[in-house]
Amino acid sequence: MPTLFDPVTVGAITGPGHLVEYATTFRSAGFQVSAVGLSTEAEQAASIISERADAVFVARTALRARYWALRAAHELGASPRLPDQYLRGAR
Repeated sequence: MPTLFDPVTVGAITGPGHLVEYATTFRSAGFQVSAVGLSTEAEQAASIISERADAVFVARTALRARYWALRAAHELGASPRLPDQYLRGAR
C-alpha cells in the first residue's frame, strides 16, 4: 500500500500555501504527498493537485464551511455523487 506523506512545520505559518514547497520537494523525490497550508479556494487546490502534490488537506477550511468540497466541485465543473441522505435536499 502506498504511503502518503504530509510534510508540516510546527507553527511556521506564513500565508496561503506556505507548505506547498515542502510537498513539491517530497513529490520530486518520488513520494506521494499531501499539501497543507490555508488552501481556501477551489482553483488553488486544483492547481496544487495538478502540479505539486497528490492531495490537498483543507482542515480549517472544511471546519469553517462544511460543504466546501461540494462547492469546490461545482466551481471546478465536477458533478460529485451525493450521499443518499443528501439527495432529497439537493432537488
